Amino acid sequence: MKVNQELQEQVFLMDGSRKLPLHILKNEIILPVYNTPESEMLPAGCWQLLTEYHDITLSEELIPRLEDLSRNFLYQKERYAYLVNFYIDHDLHLYIQTQFMRHNASPKRFFRLSDEEGLKKKAKMAVTVAGLFVLRRCYGFFHLFCSSRNVLFLTENSNALKDNLKALYDRIDKTKYKVRVFAKDVFSDKRKSSMRLIKEVIYLALSHVVVVDNYTPLLTQLYLAKDVKLAQLWHAGLGFKALGYARFGRSESPHPYRSCHRRYTDVFVDRDDLIAVYSEVFGCDPANIKAFGMPRLDGYLEKENYLAAADRLYAENPALKNSRTILFAPTFRGRNHREATYEFSVLPLDKLYAFLQQNNFVMMIKMHPFVQERIEIPPDYRDRIFDYHDHDINELIYVSDIMMTDYSSCAYEFSLFDRPLIFFRYDKTLYEYERQVYTLDVFCQQQYEAVHFDEVLAILEQIKNDLPDDRFAGIQQGEPRNACNRILNELFEDI
Repeated sequence: MKVNQELQEQVFLMDGSRKLPLHILKNEIILPVYNTPESEMLPAGCWQLLTEYHDITLSEELIPRLEDLSRNFLYQKERYAYLVNFYIDHDLHLYIQTQFMRHNASPKRFFRLSDEEGLKKKAKMAVTVAGLFVLRRCYGFFHLFCSSRNVLFLTENSNALKDNLKALYDRIDKTKYKVRVFAKDVFSDKRKSSMRLIKEVIYLALSHVVVVDNYTPLLTQLYLAKDVKLAQLWHAGLGFKALGYARFGRSESPHPYRSCHRRYTDVFVDRDDLIAVYSEVFGCDPANIKAFGMPRLDGYLEKENYLAAADRLYAENPALKNSRTILFAPTFRGRNHREATYEFSVLPLDKLYAFLQQNNFVMMIKMHPFVQERIEIPPDYRDRIFDYHDHDINELIYVSDIMMTDYSSCAYEFSLFDRPLIFFRYDKTLYEYERQVYTLDVFCQQQYEAVHFDEVLAILEQIKNDLPDDRFAGIQQGEPRNACNRILNELFEDI
C-alpha cells in the first residue's frame, strides 16, 4: 500500500489489545499476512491501520479500489481459506478483516454454529430451532383448513396497509374472496411479538394467495405449501439502492439459498426495463416478473385526485399555495430500521432559510419512516421550513415545485410530473461504496446532482425563475393505468 513520503511515524495494526508493527519500504506499507513478527499468520480479527500519533484515513478517490485489494488464499487441497478484506468506517478509517474459513459441505443449511460460539449461544440457537419446528407444524395443521378463496395482505413495515398493498386491497372483491390483513409495525412492542408471530403463521396457513410489499423475515424460515401463491408488490417503484442478492457478499446480504426472495411465484413491477433489475435482486426467474404497473399509481395523475389532495394541504398550510415549494425527502442512513438515522447537520438551516425568505420559497421536510428522530427547526424558521414527518409522501409530491432527495425511490413518483429534481448526495462516495447503486433513468428531464449544500443553493438560484406559474401545468394524463385489475386477474385466473 502506497503512503505519503512525509509519513515517518511507526505504522502498525491494532486489534483490541494486540499491536503488530509494520514496515515502510520505498513509500509502501508492507503487510505480511503470512509472516508476522511472531513468525505466524496475521491472526483472525479486525485490524485498524494506525500510526503512533495519527489515525490513518483513506482518501475518497481510493474508496472504489478497496474491493480490488481483498484476497482469498486457498490451502489444504482448497478445503480451507484465509480471507483478507479491506473496509472503512464512516470516518474513513481503514480496517483489515482477516478470518479463516473452511469448506461447507451443506450450504443449504440455515443454522450453523462456529467453533468460537459458547454454550449460551448454542442453547439460544437450540431454542430458536425448536420454536421454528413448532411454528412449521402449526402451519401444516392450519393449512388443512385453507380455502382457495383465502387471501392475505401481509406487511411487516407498518401497522397498516399502505401504498401498493392498500391500493390492491381496496380493489379486490371482498364478497368473492375471504381477505385478511396482517400488518406489523417494526417499532412495535416486543413483549407482544410471540402472540403476533403465532397469529401471522395461522394467517399464512389459511391463505391460498399471499401478497407482500417488502422483505419478510418469517418467510425465510417458514416454507409455504406448494399450492400457495406468494406475490411481491415491492414498495419502491424504482429503487436506486441495491437490495437482496444484488448486494450478496456485503453487509446484511441474504442467505444464498434460504432467502424468501427466491420463493416468489409472482413479482409485479412498473415497467419492462425493471424486470432484469428485480430478477437480480430477488434471485428469481425473470419469467415470474410481470411489468403490470404499480397499483398505487392507478389514478395518481387523475386531475380530481391531485386537486383534492392539494386543496387539503393548502387548507392546512396556506404557505404551500402562496409560495414556491421544495420537498426534501431523503432516505435513511444505517443498515436497517433499528439503526436508521440521518445527518441533519448537512442541511444548514440558516443558509436554507435565507434563500427561502429572499425568494418566497418554503420547504417541506419528509424523512424516511425509519428515521424516528425529528429535525429541530428553530421557531424563527418555522414560517418557511415545515416538518411533514406524518404526511403521505405521494400527496406532498402533488404540491412540490422542486424535490430534493438522494437515493429515495420517491424520485420515481416525482419524475411523473416533469419538475426539477435535485439529488443531494452529501456522502456519495461512502454510500455507494457500502452498497451498490443503480443509475436508472427516472424520466425526468431536469435532473441535478450536488454533494455540498452550497451546490444545492447554486442549483436553486439557477432554476428558480424557470418554474411555471401553474405547478400542475406539465402533468400529462396519458392512458389510464390499470395495474390493480391486471394483477388481480393474474393472481386469480385459475381460481
